[in-house]
Amino acid sequence: MIPGAMRPASKGAHIMAKSKGNVVQVILECTEAPGTSRYHTVKNVRNVTGRIERKKYNSTLRKHTLHKEKK
Repeated sequence: MIPGAMRPASKGAHIMAKSKGNVVQVILECTEAPGTSRYHTVKNVRNVTGRIERKKYNSTLRKHTLHKEKK
């Protein structure tokens, strides 16, 4: 082979794309006034088996309220 020359690509070499795996996107919706506030987040279904509950800010009510995962 000539020094500095490019080598041909090996046959059968495939580049695999990374898979998302166990991570899914979920929607958190306000429990005090449904439909007024929604947040999007991700969770790992392997580590978190139940539904997510978080206190988030609801701009319509102007206070922090409990948001639960919407199915």
